[in-house]
Amino acid sequence: MNFQTQNKQVCCESMRWTQCNKEHYVYCWDKIRKQLDKTQILITIAQDGQILYLQNGVKLRNEIIQDNFRSQEIYTNMEQIQYFHWQGEYEKNQRKIGQWTANWNGKVMNKVGGYFDNGLKQGLWVQPIKNYWSQAQVYEIGEYYNDQKRGKWIYIYNDCLIGGGLYNQQAQKKGKWVDLSEEFNDFSQVTYSGEYKKDQKVGRWDILYRNQTTQELKLIGGGLYYQGFMGIKQGRWIEQSEGFSEYSQVTYNGIYKNSKKFSKWDTYMNFFGNHIIGGGSYNKEGQKIRKWKDLNEKFHNYSQVINVGQYKNGNKAGRWDILYRKQKQKKFKQIGGGFYDEGGKETKQGRWIDLSVKFYYNSEITYDGQYQEGKKVGVWDILSLDHFSDQFKKIGGGSYDYLGDGIKIGKWIDLNQFSQQITYSGEYQKGKKVGRWDIFTQNFNGKEIKQIGGGLYDPEGDEIKIGKWFTLDEASNQIAYHGEYQKGQKVGRWDCLFSRQDEQEFKQIGGGSYDDEGYGIKIGKWIDLDVFSKYIIYSGEYQQGKKVGKWDILFRVYSSDPFEQIGGGLYDENGYEIKQGKWIELQEGQQYTSKATYNGEYKNGKKVGRWDIVLEGVKIGGGTYDQLGDGIKNGKWFDLDENSKYITYSGEYQKGKKVGRWDILFREHYSYPFLEIGGGLYDDGGSEIKLGKWIEQSKQFWINSQITFNGEYKNGYKVGIWVEMDIKIKKKRDEINYAN
Repeated sequence: MNFQTQNKQVCCESMRWTQCNKEHYVYCWDKIRKQLDKTQILITIAQDGQILYLQNGVKLRNEIIQDNFRSQEIYTNMEQIQYFHWQGEYEKNQRKIGQWTANWNGKVMNKVGGYFDNGLKQGLWVQPIKNYWSQAQVYEIGEYYNDQKRGKWIYIYNDCLIGGGLYNQQAQKKGKWVDLSEEFNDFSQVTYSGEYKKDQKVGRWDILYRNQTTQELKLIGGGLYYQGFMGIKQGRWIEQSEGFSEYSQVTYNGIYKNSKKFSKWDTYMNFFGNHIIGGGSYNKEGQKIRKWKDLNEKFHNYSQVINVGQYKNGNKAGRWDILYRKQKQKKFKQIGGGFYDEGGKETKQGRWIDLSVKFYYNSEITYDGQYQEGKKVGVWDILSLDHFSDQFKKIGGGSYDYLGDGIKIGKWIDLNQFSQQITYSGEYQKGKKVGRWDIFTQNFNGKEIKQIGGGLYDPEGDEIKIGKWFTLDEASNQIAYHGEYQKGQKVGRWDCLFSRQDEQEFKQIGGGSYDDEGYGIKIGKWIDLDVFSKYIIYSGEYQQGKKVGKWDILFRVYSSDPFEQIGGGLYDENGYEIKQGKWIELQEGQQYTSKATYNGEYKNGKKVGRWDIVLEGVKIGGGTYDQLGDGIKNGKWFDLDENSKYITYSGEYQKGKKVGRWDILFREHYSYPFLEIGGGLYDDGGSEIKLGKWIEQSKQFWINSQITFNGEYKNGYKVGIWVEMDIKIKKKRDEINYAN
């Protein structure tokens, strides 16, 4: 059998294997808005069976199609592209066989995976949901028979049952179900509750939303599916908006007739009260007509933008104005707009002022120029709202071709997607970057402009980076990389640099070498920056892109401090990147000042025996993994909270599952003892289902915000009255009523 690291996964779209070159939009995280966004990438499937993911001239991922028997699965989330891998074996006929497991960012995902037989999934599987990522760590668990789901399937999130239902023998949903919204994440915990008949929704369906801060589950909408014709919406409905989140609680309220919206629909915004902020009317064909107030696609509490104008048979026509107000302002102010054609094609014509897709209260960017038959032509200026003068000032721009293709040409100054203080200056040919592009930074008043980096794109117009580059990290303007590209792939020496917020100079904190053949494979000595934190680095050696031998973990409390070794251990020398022997590790995703370490032993990449949790030289928790090398917790454990070094959980594991009584403990300072603040019971059957009375802390539980929720679980679901308490002052704050 051929052992491979397989880079295909369930969290994506499926497509039959065929040679193609196609642009896709994939999910990414807008960390400022705390909302899901979409970004465009290029996916190329070559004749030799390779799949290549590209963005802005850089290869994101390269993989080889092994199993032509199954539809090829294409990632739909940027984090999946970067971090997710399936791993298992193939038969000689290239079909998957045996047990398959999953890795995330180089680490085995605990309990995730299942069994293949001749390329078909069989038996019990634990797999990520379609849009799984770091802020949507949800798993679906159930059984397959010949690659089809059968029987009971459940959704698990934060170790809690949050949904699921039954499949019939034809893999169709039946009976009572709780589905997850497509964009479910920490800040948008939206679920749908109702009944299926032969995979079609029938009867009453409710839309529910749980606020991650208060943990309150609210009914925010819903309506009826017509009983006689399954899957058809009928009557009064309240629906959440696309992009609904904690900071954009927008709903639509109106009437359906045979699954088509009809008559008047109102748009509500829940922000300091639920009130109407927009809306309009539909005709009997479900088309928008007459005057409408549409919310901007990226509407947010801190980016309240609405578009006002007329519809004709579902298309915008005539004058449309773009209005904006800041969070606490009561009146909207016009900041943009223009004309659509009167023929009902919804084609922009003449002069327009558009808003940037990242328009936000601290990044108020507009684009000013001309449209011709819906395509940008001629000179377009990029403007930013100056907070001192309250006027828009030009900060960039360039030209589009006059043929009406909407293609950028000639010299341009583009903006960084995260900061209006970062600009890129260079040339476009037929809409593609070519030649030299420079990166500039400026202070907030725009008076001091300084070049900080840049490099070359290939002259053929493929927008592939070549030669020496100094480029900024996609997620942080404080991190930069310096090295050489060869046909869009990093080669040779690359340095990682960091700049403090109070400094403009970048200083080297890491780096190493890539292979010279252009495969983007790390080789030799490297210092890697942690994916989640600029306060953690890893130092060791790569062989053919795999970590081998001794690796050290270094940490600093503040960005001005030097790095100090805090942990590390050994990888195998055979290039499988498997941990062996004694290790001292940091908690995954650890941020800032926490120095908590996990000290114990690995055997063939799995934790075994005793592991201790140590903070500031003092043991504060830990427990035992089984000696069989399955990495499964057993017996008494003290777990450390993922987000706080001041909270621990005490209880028992059986075969990796929490059972019986678990206590929640908290201390306000290192020198204080841990005190019990809550807890409750898990079932003894190993399903990790919460039962009976529980006291849980809020997600934002802290020294000055000691909030708990006291109530009852029934089969893993909260029921009845839950009381919100401030235990610091011993005062009741609120009550939350959950449906039984």
